[in-house]
Amino acid sequence: GTTEVIYTATDECGNTHTCSFTVTISDDQAPGLTCPPDITGIECKEDVPGIYATLAEFLAAGGTATDNQGIDPNSFGLLSETSDKKTCPETITRVYTISDNDGNTATCSQTITVHDVTPPVFTTVPVSKTVECDGYGNPNDLGLWLASAAATDNCGTPVVTHNYGEGNMLSDGCGATGEVTVTWTATDACGNERTTSATFTIVDTTAPNFVVPADI
Repeated sequence: GTTEVIYTATDECGNTHTCSFTVTISDDQAPGLTCPPDITGIECKEDVPGIYATLAEFLAAGGTATDNQGIDPNSFGLLSETSDKKTCPETITRVYTISDNDGNTATCSQTITVHDVTPPVFTTVPVSKTVECDGYGNPNDLGLWLASAAATDNCGTPVVTHNYGEGNMLSDGCGATGEVTVTWTATDACGNERTTSATFTIVDTTAPNFVVPADI
């Protein structure tokens, strides 16, 4: 506020003289605002903590807010939230703001890093399998075996692939028999991988059958 101060000087004969000056007190100093520590160790986007809805939550998380004339707690809030739009890791920046009782404002920023470092887990692990030959390479048995692997991930659904194909085929054994060792790979969105391997074998253990002509 503003105050006028008047001084009066009086001599021994009662003569006086006055002067005055104005004292103005104003607050133009912004509050001191420090955000809680940056957050790391978050692996999945859905696990990112929510914003601080109140000043009390902000302070309880380790933030500070000070001012020489007093803080207006109702002015506290989230000013902006942005992402660098990257993955593995993704950086989210939140900017908080607060005002003092005279309308001076201050801001601070907190970053949250989201980075998945956990590989997928196989829920169905193919085991080595031996089948009796059907004369054609047992395509049905092989196809079901190749499709038997399944996996889960802590963040989303992983992609499961295998290396059966060109360059890794059934060995050419007698009578359409043979074997192949296949490796399955489960990969999540951040490139974390887990592998497992098994062998598919086609054998022929069945003796021939004679079809005997009828007696003549």
